[in-house]
Amino acid sequence: NPVKAVAFVRHERQHGSALSPAELRRLVEELNAPRFERYRSYFLFRLFYGLRPCEVATATYDGTFIIARNAKRKGGKQEHKRIPVPLEAKDLPLPSPVDHGYANRVFQEIFPDRKQYDLRHTFATVCQQYVRREIVEVWLGDSPERLIGNTYTHFPDEFMISEMQKVRFIPDKT
Repeated sequence: NPVKAVAFVRHERQHGSALSPAELRRLVEELNAPRFERYRSYFLFRLFYGLRPCEVATATYDGTFIIARNAKRKGGKQEHKRIPVPLEAKDLPLPSPVDHGYANRVFQEIFPDRKQYDLRHTFATVCQQYVRREIVEVWLGDSPERLIGNTYTHFPDEFMISEMQKVRFIPDKT
């Protein structure tokens, strides 16, 4: 088999990291500048809800929740995630559609050594500082494949809302 002669190089996956409190404050300051106005709600939406780029396009408000199609379902299975609206995002409009490649370049104007996917890491990290991991997994749409997590646990809306109200994404200056 001639394919066996080809050396297979395994790609080493590079994981992102969460933005620091100083970087979060800087992000909000930069996004208030007129030149970033078009991307302000897009990046903040990704931060406050931990959405993937393709999920942002499917997001809608439903009272005190946003609903977005979960992009990581196999076999064409349609599943949606419901994430409570954080206090810091209560007046945030749905973002306009943006070109993901161009949004990467815009994000790197603010943070040259970062990727906008770090906003998802930041969402998960910040939320876990305030609420249980299992709840954050539900919000991310990455519920564990365990019987208890998928079959028997059904958090009521009131509980999910009260948990999200504990979370503070943008730290105060100290």
